[in-house]
Amino acid sequence: MPNTHIFLHKLAIEENTPAMGCLVEYFNSRNVNPQSIKKAVLPLAKKIKREIKRIVSHITSSVTRKKRHKIEQIETIKYFCCFNHGAQLYPTTDIQNSQNDPYAIVLGKNSHIRGILIVTPHKGSIHIGQYCYVGENTNIWSFESIYIGDRVLIS
Repeated sequence: MPNTHIFLHKLAIEENTPAMGCLVEYFNSRNVNPQSIKKAVLPLAKKIKREIKRIVSHITSSVTRKKRHKIEQIETIKYFCCFNHGAQLYPTTDIQNSQNDPYAIVLGKNSHIRGILIVTPHKGSIHIGQYCYVGENTNIWSFESIYIGDRVLIS
C-alpha cells in the first residue's frame, strides 16, 4: 500500500514528531488504513509531547531555583569576609564568622575557596594569601589565628 507510506511520511513531517516517522515501516507492513492511524496515533503523540514539555519545564525551573539559591548564598557569605580582587567562592563554600567582623576572614587576590572556613566568636582569624586554593571537604577552624601564605594548595 504505497499510499500509506506517503501519508505517514507527510504526517510525520507535518506534526513535527520524529517518533511518527519511526512508525512508517510498522504500519506499512500491516496494511493499516491511514485514517485510523491518524485517529489513534496523533492524539497520543500530542499528549506525549505535552507531558515531555511539562517535565522539561519542571526540571528547568527546579535547576534554576537551586542555582539562584546558591548564588544568593554566595552573595550572603561575601558579607562575612574581606575579599581581595579575583577571590572566588563556590557553591560548596561555607563561611561561618561568629564575630560578624569581615576582617576576621581575609581572602587574598585570586584565591579559590571551595571548603569551610570557621572563626570562633572571641578572637579567631583566618588570613589566606594570594593565589591559594582551599578544596572541597576542607575545614579550617580558627580559635586563635591562622595565616596561610601565598600560592598554597589545600586539598
